[in-house]
This record gives sequence, C-alpha cells and structure tokens, in this order.
Amino acid sequence: MRIIITGACGHIGSYLVENIYKIKKIKEVILIDNFHSNNYQPIFNLNKKIKYSFFKINVNENNSLNNFNRIDLVIHCASYTNAENSFTLKKEMYKNNINCMKNVISFCLKKKAKLFHLSTASVYGKQTKIVNENDDSFLRPQSP
Repeated sequence: MRIIITGACGHIGSYLVENIYKIKKIKEVILIDNFHSNNYQPIFNLNKKIKYSFFKINVNENNSLNNFNRIDLVIHCASYTNAENSFTLKKEMYKNNINCMKNVISFCLKKKAKLFHLSTASVYGKQTKIVNENDDSFLRPQSP
C-alpha cells in the first residue's frame, strides 16, 4: 500500500509518521508538509521498514498533489490549528482549512484514492462527562 500523509510534521501527523511502520500492509509513505508549524523533527530518524519520501508542499494550493500517482490512501492532517488564537484569525483559518480539504478530496476523487481525515478531541471543548460521538449536543468546539 502506498499512502500520503498531509500535515506530516503537525501534532497528529507526526505521531502517525512515527508509528505508521507498524502497519505491515504499508510499503511506501509520502510525507507532505509546508512547515507552517516549524517542526522538522518527524522527518528524521524514520523507521527503515518502509520507504519514505518527503515533499514540502502547501496543500492549500490548487492541484498541489496532482504529481502523485498510484496512491491508495491519503491521511489528511494538514490544517491550521491553535484554538486559542483562532478567534483572531477566524477567516484565514477557515479559508485555509476548507481549501486544503477541498484540494485533498479533489485529488482523492481524481486518483481514486481513499481518504482518511482526522480531527482532535478539541471539537468537544472541555467536558466533564463521557462524550458520545454520535450525539451532536456534545460538540463545543474550542475554535471557530
């Protein structure tokens, strides 16, 4: 299996990069990040059990992924985060994150790749009880 991880140097993406080798079906991983977070550590000391390649790409740019072929799965983690500051950057974050998602969906449809999109628990805000993910009343996003 050949996959792409967008946002490979972000919080969730970097965890995936460190652990993706544990999935035996995966033979090649294409790591994509624009270094907006200034975190370079995830692209070093990669496990040698699978083939990795890294590309500095801004997924917010239309057709930014079009040069990749024979992709089975895209794990999409590329987005601006920072719940605390997001209220002052609401329009910029919304525009970036929605456009990134549109570009990834477009790529997946065009290349017939599966899409896996991740989110964080911050969509539930601060909770004092167990969250039922099937009940929208628990949604209290910490950012716009």
